[in-house]
Amino acid sequence: PLFDSELRLAGKPDFLLKKDGVLIPVEVKSTQIRNSAYDNHLYQLLAYCRLTEKTYGERPPFGILRYRNKAIKISYTIEKEAALSSVIAAMRSDIQNGVHGRSHQQPSRCLNCGYRGRCPEKLS
Repeated sequence: PLFDSELRLAGKPDFLLKKDGVLIPVEVKSTQIRNSAYDNHLYQLLAYCRLTEKTYGERPPFGILRYRNKAIKISYTIEKEAALSSVIAAMRSDIQNGVHGRSHQQPSRCLNCGYRGRCPEKLS
């Protein structure tokens, strides 16, 4: 996994491609997409862009979200990096203030969750 000590963030993209000497994170999704990237997928990819930069010392200009029906190139701008930092800060604030918990409505998401073995809120 890649790690950013400043944001206390860790993660691992599905792939890192090298394009013109720069590493580009790629996240592969099993779903199809209609118009634009889903917000949760977008922020996951932005996190991988940040982690790639902090781990390897070079900022990727973009990342790629690969859906079943098409790939989307997402620019990694200063504005998007700031939005990522805001989302992470809001998530941590919610956790500290007790405003968190299971928020999904799909049992299949719970069944396939990587934290299922440790989750006190898992669905049966």
